[in-house]
Amino acid sequence: PAPEHLDQAVSQFVLHVLPTGLKGLFAAGLMAAAMSTIDSYLLICASNIVYDIYQPLAKNKLNDRSLLLWTRVAMFFATIATILLCLYFSNVERLWIFITAILVCTALVPTIAAYYWPNVKRRAGQITTTVGFILVLIYYAWVDLLGAWDEEEIAYIWRGDLFGFSLTLNQDYGILYILPLVILTFLIAQLTPGGKK
Repeated sequence: PAPEHLDQAVSQFVLHVLPTGLKGLFAAGLMAAAMSTIDSYLLICASNIVYDIYQPLAKNKLNDRSLLLWTRVAMFFATIATILLCLYFSNVERLWIFITAILVCTALVPTIAAYYWPNVKRRAGQITTTVGFILVLIYYAWVDLLGAWDEEEIAYIWRGDLFGFSLTLNQDYGILYILPLVILTFLIAQLTPGGKK
């Protein structure tokens, strides 16, 4: 039978064709690959939160036992956040676009600047990353809460007036609007006197 969703076509076809024993092995292989990937990414996420955000903000240097404890706590909350994101988005493609918007709007500008701009200020990277993350969340919330689902565009669309201009915002194209603001934020933070390089 034809699958209800296109992303289920391969798994449905394989389970329809394989004999009973191999179906179980195929399903176990899919689950093992998924669990391995989830485990690795959650550990990377938790480590980044603890080592790159929490430890620099802590007054005293954390010992190995504290780092392990906080990594486990961060992994728990990252798991909850991941589950909530998966429940919120209707399909993997929409979730992928959201995650890509966050990655590009937070990491792209500071990373490229570090390669090509001599002596990038730490403050510029921190401010750019924070502003990019906040702008993506605001944009997605704005279009989702104030807009409506458009079957033709297959996306949430917000139509309205802003500062006297008639605008149509597609949620999936947020990166095109946010990235120039992120670049401007980086330039202002980098060119403002002061701050460690």
